[in-house]
Amino acid sequence: MKFVPWVVSVVCLALLGWVWQDSQAKLAQKDAELVNMKQQYSELVADANVKIAAASSKAKQIAEEANNQIKQLADEANDKLQQANQREVPVSVGFRKALMSNGHVAMFTNTSAQSIAVVVEVSRASSGQTRSFDMTLDSGRKRELGEREGWAFVTGDTLTLSQPEHKSLIVKF
Repeated sequence: MKFVPWVVSVVCLALLGWVWQDSQAKLAQKDAELVNMKQQYSELVADANVKIAAASSKAKQIAEEANNQIKQLADEANDKLQQANQREVPVSVGFRKALMSNGHVAMFTNTSAQSIAVVVEVSRASSGQTRSFDMTLDSGRKRELGEREGWAFVTGDTLTLSQPEHKSLIVKF
């Protein structure tokens, strides 16, 4: 019986050593898990940063495209506004039946106080034909365009009169 306290002490010491070793093993395992988690966290942060950078780049690209579209629309609106504020070509247009040829004749009268140069573009939607005529119109004078000049007007023809710094005049026959 005198060895019982020694045996109990050895058993306790062995038990204490085993508990200490077990806790060290668990601590090492938790350290390894922590290192693994830190590595995963770093990878996730790096991945998130790459995605944020890509999204930021894409957002910049979209913003740039939107700005370009806004600029283009603003330019188009300014052009249309400028055209709308221009005076119309000072010409009146009428039509009459051709007397000795086919179709109709367009009659152009300069309503301004001075001679003007205009471009008359005629088109026929049914056949896709188009033709352009340069004309000089004296003040208050009438000029005609018909088959003899190269175009016999028929129903559905469209003519557009253009003059620099003036709004085009579009007439449909």
